[in-house]
Amino acid sequence: EQDNSLQRYRIRSEEYRLPEVSFTPAESAVLALAAQMWEQASLGSAAARALRKLRARGVLAEDAAASPVHPAIRTADPNFDKVFRAVTNRTPITFGYRASNGTESSRSVQPWGMGSRYGHWYLVGWDTDRNAERWFRLSRMTTDVSAARGSYSVPQDFDIHASLASLDTVFAPVAAAVDVRAGAGAELRLRAGGSADPEAALPSPPSGWDRLWFTVTDLD
Repeated sequence: EQDNSLQRYRIRSEEYRLPEVSFTPAESAVLALAAQMWEQASLGSAAARALRKLRARGVLAEDAAASPVHPAIRTADPNFDKVFRAVTNRTPITFGYRASNGTESSRSVQPWGMGSRYGHWYLVGWDTDRNAERWFRLSRMTTDVSAARGSYSVPQDFDIHASLASLDTVFAPVAAAVDVRAGAGAELRLRAGGSADPEAALPSPPSGWDRLWFTVTDLD
């Protein structure tokens, strides 16, 4: 009788090991900058641990972070960290929200992703009460974000960039006037280029000020 407990198998390492990982100097610098970006956000400690592991294995150069550029995510939205953790951990959340028309309501959302658009941070996810994908600007959340029970899966074809880009068609473009002091606002002047609203009965700008017109989708 054959004893299978004494059988042994040998598998060649090249059949199960992943190929060695290597980065160009430029890629190493980008990884280091990305880790610095999260120093003050939810992934700060995780990013630091990842860099230590890469350096310990010789994948990332010790001087990869030697750059005069130090990016960082800075936001005044008090719920940024909670929303980011919910997106990362796929945790359903609830929060109070003020819509663009001023009405407030409680929202229950399965977070899919978050990103920045028009200078604001947005959460994109599935609104379980409305049974539809929705966008939520973090600055319009009126209560603390609370974790809820349950689990969900993010659609495989979900793309946060494409989803946020679709906001361009959600809101109708409108004309906005901005009065800028003469000789100031160089960046605003470069961005101006909208057409004046023929129906806008606006008083002339004060002496020493210039009126610039913009076409925008979000007056805020």
